[in-house]
Amino acid sequence: MVFTLIVNTTNKYQTLHTQSPLGESASSQTCSEATSSIPEYNHVSETDLPGTMIFNVSKPSSWNISYSISNPTGSVLPTYFRDFQNDSFFCFYLNKSLDIEELYSILGIELVMIEFSFTCDAVLKKMYILIAPQNEFDPSINISGILNIPENTTVGTVVYNLLPRTSDKDRPMTGTFMFDLTDSHFRIEGSSRGEIKLSSPLDYDSGQRMFLLHITVKDSADDRARTSTATLRIYVTDVDDQSPQYDYPGCVATCLFPEYTAITNLTFTGPLTVQPASIKAHDPDTLNFSIAYSFYNEKSGGSSRDDNSGFFRIDQNTGTIYQLKPASGAAWPTQRRLVIAEKVGSMQPPAYAVITVRVGSNDSSIDKSELPGDPKIDGQSLMPAVIAVSVVLGITVITSAIIIFTLCHRYRQQGIHV
Repeated sequence: MVFTLIVNTTNKYQTLHTQSPLGESASSQTCSEATSSIPEYNHVSETDLPGTMIFNVSKPSSWNISYSISNPTGSVLPTYFRDFQNDSFFCFYLNKSLDIEELYSILGIELVMIEFSFTCDAVLKKMYILIAPQNEFDPSINISGILNIPENTTVGTVVYNLLPRTSDKDRPMTGTFMFDLTDSHFRIEGSSRGEIKLSSPLDYDSGQRMFLLHITVKDSADDRARTSTATLRIYVTDVDDQSPQYDYPGCVATCLFPEYTAITNLTFTGPLTVQPASIKAHDPDTLNFSIAYSFYNEKSGGSSRDDNSGFFRIDQNTGTIYQLKPASGAAWPTQRRLVIAEKVGSMQPPAYAVITVRVGSNDSSIDKSELPGDPKIDGQSLMPAVIAVSVVLGITVITSAIIIFTLCHRYRQQGIHV
């Protein structure tokens, strides 16, 4: 026996064709037989449309089949179902889609099964509808703000965890999130954990200032997976990790023990002119620590503004070297001092330079063009010349005196004879 039912669902009409099971006469059915024909478990997808048939059974003409929802109780779920019955059959179908996400927002539970009680002439039958969830929504990564990490971060450190920031509107979630990214400095170890780790060292000073990570996330590992992408912007911050560097001509990077030269004379005191450039150091980090200058103290093994001999003092702020007393009267060899440049308040080791001071001339002025190795700047090399000139002058004076004496003596003798 075949019946046609027109069902009104949300202002649309759907034709449902039902047939008495096995072609039996409905009037011959008993309530016991009718309820036993109701399937105990019925599977419905959460995306099934209103009007979808759940089941239909034959029934005795003298009795109607009634039903109620045993679990979960309430007034919401009954509105999702409808039935149609006449003297011959009972039809049970959806009135609204059993959208799990919608039901979660209403009921506050992830509903995947509904328990029904069907009754016909006091004959009870339990029936269960199992709601099959569908993967309807893309996963989402909520990345807000900017991530700053210091350049001295250890390789292997977890810098960001994606998992707590990843969500999926599907209820229940359709699977485990799988993360992926491609970058030479960062990696995701164990794609399901979502931990972004540093995979190679960072160096702010070499220009590694910002990284843009393109991240992919899937909400399951099967062919139903949905995928989305996100971008994480990472900024590298500078740290105090470098010693001072001297501003030495021709030295691009760090120069170990750059050598400076100054020329003095036997009477000079005051600031020395240093070649090839003034003693100056800077902080290569962007933190711009102040630089303090000093001499290495051989006696104490520390540093001080004055050198051991008392001849020199260095300005701790500018690096200018002052000669405190003249070199005359002293056994003056070539003077060499170790200059220390330190970043004030920093734990980084200092930088060292060597200053060589040599005697150049007796003139009160200093010849800035004189460099080590030029014989004119060696005070001892001038002594033979000074002695030779003195001897020549002495001989000349004595010879002149003898000549004058002889001429005078002869003049007197001639006068007497006259």
